[in-house]
This record gives sequence, C-alpha cells and structure tokens, in this order.
Amino acid sequence: MHHLSYIFTLLTATAIACLAAPAQTAVQKLAPFSAADFTIDLFNPKFEEKGEGGTLSRMNVATLPSLDGQRIAMTLINLEPCGINPPHIHPRASEALYVINGADILVGVLAENNAKLILNTLDKGKATFVPQGAIHFEQNLSCHPVTLIAANDNEDPGTLTIATEFWMLPDGTLEAALGAKETEIRKIRGHIPMGVAPGADECRKRCGLDTSY
Repeated sequence: MHHLSYIFTLLTATAIACLAAPAQTAVQKLAPFSAADFTIDLFNPKFEEKGEGGTLSRMNVATLPSLDGQRIAMTLINLEPCGINPPHIHPRASEALYVINGADILVGVLAENNAKLILNTLDKGKATFVPQGAIHFEQNLSCHPVTLIAANDNEDPGTLTIATEFWMLPDGTLEAALGAKETEIRKIRGHIPMGVAPGADECRKRCGLDTSY
C-alpha cells in the first residue's frame, strides 16, 4: 500500500511539473536557429534518397529542424526515363504535386477501398493533389528525365511505401491474404526494388534501356 502511495505521489508531482513548465512561443522556438538554418539545398546529395529509377530530396523536420511546428514539407522528385516513385502513402499529410519539367508523367491516386482510381498524365506546368493517406505514385512514361516538386501540409508527413512494407509482414499472414505459397512469397520479396524503381520492361525497351536489372 505504501508502495502504491509513493508511485501515485511521484506521478502527481511529475504531472504538476509538466503543467507548470511554460510553453514556448513561436518566436522562442525559432530563436536558437541561425539564418542558414532556414534554408536547404535539395540538390545536395546529403538529402537524397537514391534508387535505380531516380532520386528523392526531402525538406522536412528531419532534414531542416527549423520547420518544427510550421506544417509544411517539400520533396524534389527526379525520375529517370521510365522511373517510378512507387505507390506509397503519407499518413500525416495531403500533398500538392507540380511538374517542373518533362512530359508523360502518369500520376495515380487511390484514396480508400471502393474509391475511384484517379489516373492523370501530366506534363510541364501541370499540378494535382493527393488526399491525406491516399495511395499514390508518379511514373515517368517518357524516355527523358523529369522533375517534380511535392509539397505537404505537415513538417513530418511520413512515408509508407506499399510494395516494400507490405512484404515485411509475416509469411503466414501473406500466405493467408494472397492465397500464395511461402516459396512464391519469398521469391517476390527478394526482387522488390528499394526506393525509386527503374520502371517497366515495356518502357525501358522502348527507350533502349537495360532490362537486366
């Protein structure tokens, strides 16, 4: 009984201390940062996520800590010919997508079960949006590099790439969900590209690119 009383007293004291701590204002949060801490070079490899089909350069609270509390993030997407930023979701943010240069960029959005699959082919100057949590992808169908910018309304939008993370589930779970054998599951799992993928064979053959990856 004495032990429980001690724990209750400790928890109460901790709660009071937390409540008593003054909240920081927006000015106070930003005060420790220098002017340089408000900028980022998205062409610097330090911030790049590389894949066989292109690169992603992110401006978020992890790469630019001064964004904390600002509810904005940005990703520079560079897709090589035929490259695809695979189907993924942002659990904490919606997205605005703008094509800086290039053409024949297929953008797909699927918001939830039974929702309409929205497919659009964009070129330079075109923009679209993705609802929070919706599955979406950007696929370069052309034989030339393309560049897009994606803006999110959360400094920590999060990313869950469907193809890679789905196959991280236990073999037994995937067997039951897909009606597949364990050997088939392991074979597929071993061939999933990481990051921006190189694209479909049809596109790569049409563009005279290697298909032996």
